[in-house]
Amino acid sequence: MKSRFYVVSRAAALALLSGCAGMTQGPDAARLQSLPVVAYGQTPQTEEYVTHFAKGSDAPMAFTVQGTLLQQPQTLTGVAKMGRDLWVYRQWMSYDRQRWIKGGEGIAIKVDVQLPQWGETRPSRVVMTLDARNPQ
Repeated sequence: MKSRFYVVSRAAALALLSGCAGMTQGPDAARLQSLPVVAYGQTPQTEEYVTHFAKGSDAPMAFTVQGTLLQQPQTLTGVAKMGRDLWVYRQWMSYDRQRWIKGGEGIAIKVDVQLPQWGETRPSRVVMTLDARNPQ
């Protein structure tokens, strides 16, 4: 009886892991090639589409500073320029529309905060660096 339970539970675990493994694979690149491409900021005409952040296009950014140290939150906005093409489909991203990876795996984000030291009068500085990972 115990060995039968072990075999059944092991088979169930393998089936579950197989299903999870399939969830981490990227979407079918050929299928995504057939979807309409919508430039970032444009309104899509269909439910299924790929968003394109074109090299050289504007990438609006909003940064918010908040917390108990401040009287109220403050949001600063600006526009950066895209340094390379980027395509996004749901939680997936691609640099070439062929190889799709999870968004969190495709961009390395580093935030550096520098507060003024004692005796300094310069403003606090926040630097956010966005680097491509797996760029090929």
